[in-house]
Amino acid sequence: METTHYPVTEARNKLSSLINRAVKDGERIVLDLHGLPAVVLVPVGAEHVMMDAFLAQLDAAVATALQLEALPFDADGDVLT
Repeated sequence: METTHYPVTEARNKLSSLINRAVKDGERIVLDLHGLPAVVLVPVGAEHVMMDAFLAQLDAAVATALQLEALPFDADGDVLT
């Protein structure tokens, strides 16, 4: 499986576009990691007022993921110290 890397700003824009599709167009969108569902975006109707809080949490999760991605791993997937 090929991994595509995006600059953080571009990745946020792409994710924002997916979220907007789920909210505005009613699409159910599944993002996967190694073939397993990692995130599911579903339309929530009027409850989307919580989107700002969700996006703040998402920003924190993306920052953590980027930090983890920068760590060196051995062949078994363990973090090298």
